Amino acid sequence: MNLIEILTVILILSAIVLCITSIYFHYKIVKSVRSISSNIDKISCKLIPLIDSTLELSKKITNISNEAGYQLLTIGSIISDVKYGVDKITNFETIIPNMIINAVIPYLKKIKAVGKGVGSFWNRLITK
Repeated sequence: MNLIEILTVILILSAIVLCITSIYFHYKIVKSVRSISSNIDKISCKLIPLIDSTLELSKKITNISNEAGYQLLTIGSIISDVKYGVDKITNFETIIPNMIINAVIPYLKKIKAVGKGVGSFWNRLITK
């Protein structure tokens, strides 16, 4: 065997080792991709219920928010009604005394005038 034949055999053996190594690493890569694919499938199976429950939670939060808004509007309306009632009572309390004073004062003046007249009458009667 000469040098060229030896180098050819080494080259062929190197090519065979390279092919076997390439097949082995290809197998390892395929196995890793399958494992990753399996993990992704497991994760996606777990994510679907999570997404569904998140959507349901979002709907419930929206309903609660809408209900709270309605309750706030109702409370605002009640407060407005109470405020209006209190204003009417306060206004009524100021109107009634004014009405009484305006109605009674002329009579009090007339009674006072009659009293002065009767007093003058008695004074004149006594002085005579």
